[in-house]
Amino acid sequence: MRALDAEITGWTLTEHAGLSRETVRRGLHENELKPWQRKMWRIARVDAEYVARMEDVLDLYATEPKPNQPVVSFDESPVQLIGEVREPIAAVPGQAQHYDSEYHRNGTANLFVMVDAHRPWRHVKVTDQRTGQDFAACMRDLVDQHYPRAQRIRIVWLNMMEIEIGVRCTMCLDRRIEQRSVLESEMATWERRRNVSKEKIKWMFHCEKARKKMRHAYPQINSRTNAIPVAA
Repeated sequence: MRALDAEITGWTLTEHAGLSRETVRRGLHENELKPWQRKMWRIARVDAEYVARMEDVLDLYATEPKPNQPVVSFDESPVQLIGEVREPIAAVPGQAQHYDSEYHRNGTANLFVMVDAHRPWRHVKVTDQRTGQDFAACMRDLVDQHYPRAQRIRIVWLNMMEIEIGVRCTMCLDRRIEQRSVLESEMATWERRRNVSKEKIKWMFHCEKARKKMRHAYPQINSRTNAIPVAA
């Protein structure tokens, strides 16, 4: 299959005299390849500065928890409010629920999500938009309501929040939600259940793993001069 993978990458499969369409189909299926698909993505510049800042965050995640100096992962996520045009057909034994492909667009809402890195706590605030004023209000709530006795609150952005947002999407946002009031109720219920059950993200990516997995991004020290070459 190695040769087949190379041919798939080069988009020459259907032109190869020795391969039938069925062979191509099986090869794509067995190797879970979809060369016709493309995704737009923000490709980060992973260099020495990037990994240095990353390690600062990883060190925060790995430090011994201090009640008066919490570490909070924070991010926002947009949600589209979608209403049904026709009443869905309820599920019955042997048949899944049916809902119409047509829908109403009812605007958007924004979710500010915050997760404590060291204890099983998270909070979701629903807003109409995500302006600087909305962000400032969230920071004020964090200080005045959620951590009133903290001497210092460290706010970080890293994959811990992406994990929590993924869990929320799977458990709560996998269906159409028509109104902001319903969204707020759903988020409050999800938040309460997660906090009561003491669900906590088990973070396993630390500096040692980062240095192995991303060693190409770390500056290389010259063993003769102990000098770190300057990146071009």
